[in-house]
Formats: sequence, C-alpha cells, structure tokens
Amino acid sequence: MTHETASTPHTDDCIKSDHHMFFSFDPEKSSFLSGYLGINITTITGTLLVRFTKAIKAREINLYFIGKEKVEWVNLRKIKKEKILLKQHEVLWKSTNPIGYELITELTLPFEFQVPSNAIENFNTNFGYIQYTLKAIIDKKQINKKIWIEVKVPIWRWTKPLDEELKPLIIKSKNSQNRKHQIEWEAILPKTFFDINSKFKIKLRMIVHNPDLRIKKLSTYLKGNVQYFDNYNDDDDDDDDDDDDDDIGSSSVGGNNVNGNGNGDGNGDGNGGNGGDDRDNDENNKKGRKFLSLEKEQYWHKGEVIDGKDVIMTPNGPDTLFETNVVINIPNDVIPTCMTNYMKVINEIQIKVMFERSNTYVLITREIIIGRNYETRFVD
Repeated sequence: MTHETASTPHTDDCIKSDHHMFFSFDPEKSSFLSGYLGINITTITGTLLVRFTKAIKAREINLYFIGKEKVEWVNLRKIKKEKILLKQHEVLWKSTNPIGYELITELTLPFEFQVPSNAIENFNTNFGYIQYTLKAIIDKKQINKKIWIEVKVPIWRWTKPLDEELKPLIIKSKNSQNRKHQIEWEAILPKTFFDINSKFKIKLRMIVHNPDLRIKKLSTYLKGNVQYFDNYNDDDDDDDDDDDDDDIGSSSVGGNNVNGNGNGDGNGDGNGGNGGDDRDNDENNKKGRKFLSLEKEQYWHKGEVIDGKDVIMTPNGPDTLFETNVVINIPNDVIPTCMTNYMKVINEIQIKVMFERSNTYVLITREIIIGRNYETRFVD
C-alpha cells in the first residue's frame, strides 16, 4: 500500500518507506517548506500519519530533521568527507502509561522545525551533495525494535541581489598585436545576477580588421564548474555530528571576477585563462581550505546557435562591423552559485564565434551569479 498523492512526497524522495506510516504536507501545500529561506523565517512543517490495522505496543515516536553534506571521489586513494550541517529532534508522541508503552493504531502528529537562516540550498553533483531529510522512528515495546521512515526535504534559498549585480555590464576585448587577425569586440550583459529558469540577451558587437573574414556561426553555453577541496578544520574524514548551525557554511559567493577572454587562432589559445581562480584559492587557503585541482567537475548547458548569415554585417572600408543579440538560457536544474564546506560552484557564460575558411575563433567568457531573486519570484 502506497500513500503518494498531491499532498505527500514523491516516491523518488523516499529513502526508506513503510506502509504503516507516511508524511504529508500541510493543506494546500506541495512541499514541507514554508517561508523564503534567506529572506524571512523559514520552517519545515507537515504531519506524520501512523496507520496500523492491528494495534502495536509502542513506547515513543521521534522525528529528526537532518542536513548533511557529503563528497566522495577516488584520486590514488579514496577521499570521503561528510559533515552534519544540522540535526534537530522532536518527540512527537510518548506513552503516558506507567508500564512504559501502550497500544496504538492511528495517530496524526503535526510537526514544525525552523530552518537556520544560513542554510544552503540542497543540490547534487557527481561527487557530492547537500541533502536534508525528515526521519521518523517508532520505538516499539521490544528493545531495539523500531519502525522508521526517511524522506528527502527539498530546500530553496532566495536572495535580494545587490544594486551592482543588477546593473548592465560592458566587457571588451583586450588589445594584442600578436594576433593573426585583429578583432575587437564588445559584449553588453543586462546584469550579472540571473534567476534560475530564465533567459537573457547579450548584445554583441565585433569589428574585424580584415575585409575577407566572415562569421560562420556563434554558439552559446552556460558552463558550471564545481571545485572540491579539503577543509583543514576537519580532523578526519568521519561524520561531524556537531549540531552547531554555524557549521552550515556560506550560502553564496560574490562572482565579480571577470574570467579570461581573448581571440583564438584555432590551436586552443583562445581561452585566455581564468582571471579569478588564483585569488580565490589564496583567500580560501587562509580559511583552511585547499582546492584540489584534479577534483573538478564541469557541466554544460548548450544554448542557441546563430548562423553567420543571420548576423548583421556592415562593411566600412577595410573593416567589417558585425552585430547581433545572443540568448543565454538558464535551465531549472542549474546549481546556484555557492560555496559549502567542501564544494565551490562557479557559473559562467561562454560565447564562441567561429569564422569561415579559417581556424580563427573568439571565445568570450564571463562569470555570473545564478540564484533565486526574491524580487522576481512571481515573474514568469
């Protein structure tokens, strides 16, 4: 017998189930989460329903709200880091019978936990995750006889972007006399903070100092980088059961550094490097964190491809001006820009411009901040 309805968690979120008890959301709710984490007081609320056709002898029923971060990979040796971010407990029901137990068949037990204001949004990567769960345990009369269930609790974090993060940003090419083809470009971003599940346009303008050079196509990407690192504050790789909320870590990072950009000649030199990594590593090393360069993960979200024929071209003597608008899509499953105890998530946009009958290309990159903007939460 299953109890999956619109008011109960999906079976994919069930870690351990039992047909004698299950969780349900509050009326007219589709999740346990109430409030906007990062903005106001946020709680996890719902009801635990116990349903036995034949009475059992029970001592008490305990409920735990647990947040955990875990990373694991193999690099010559197995690396495993795990940390309990939070652990809250509530006794939902306890026998008042002097003998220590009583018969139960049906119980309806509401609950509520407050989510720490600095809690990190849950997410999964190939080598780690942030996860929150509700775990209910019935202690039966017999010693060490328990019935338990556990379900995942999705948590979303919201923010109010800084004014600077909502202003347009202009990025330009750097002058270099060593390039085979002299190409100048300018890209205008509408802002640097972008919502999950949104899209935006970048105005691109290029001047090519070669009348024979034509654009073949433009490709856009949203690139995510997940960096994994050791935390020297941890004594070992075992679980850290410290319940202090301060262990949750920072919930977001700035993202104001401009990644490398430049013109390529087809031999891979067009990527220009990363303008902010060294500084970030130095800052985090001071905090007892060491980035592991080999433990990196990348994911790509391919955007639109624009044919060169659709780019506005204006000849001007020996120069040619190319203009177009490119669209960047941010899908719903993107990991927000953040830093945890063992992971750092960086998001960036990439625009690659390929030219006809040539190995020449231009690769434009820029780090952006991706999150959930509280001010636009009701905007489609």
